[in-house]
Amino acid sequence: MNLYLSPEKLTLLSLVMLVVIVLLCVVFYQYAKTVNTRLGQSIKLINDLYQLLKKQEEQLKAFAQNNSANTEQLSSSIQDEVSEIRHQLAQNSQELRQLENQTQQLQHQDPGIRMYTKANELVAAGASLEDIMEACELPRAEAEVLIGLHRSKQS
Repeated sequence: MNLYLSPEKLTLLSLVMLVVIVLLCVVFYQYAKTVNTRLGQSIKLINDLYQLLKKQEEQLKAFAQNNSANTEQLSSSIQDEVSEIRHQLAQNSQELRQLENQTQQLQHQDPGIRMYTKANELVAAGASLEDIMEACELPRAEAEVLIGLHRSKQS
């Protein structure tokens, strides 16, 4: 086996190796360039996503603050409304008591009304038609009407 190479073969071999090394460098350079481009795109995408996340976080904070302010305003408004309703209810209760007192006074003053009040009390107590007619001096038809009204209220 002959290990000796001629100078032409040695030059040719050196040239081939040089071409292979240059090709490898070009391929490596292209690969590095592609990886660098993709890496740049990935970094840009990550930055865009980060900015979007920050915007959404700010919007969420603003929404939460706005919602909190609206909730406080609504709560205050509801409390004011409830207070007004309570006040109106107290006034209505007082007016109702006054009207009831006036009604009772009128019932005790007018003998005709007293007669019908007593008849209503007897009907509610379950008195008979004859007992109502006798106690209140009412005609049969009026006593029957009072009993009928009482029964219709119970239904």
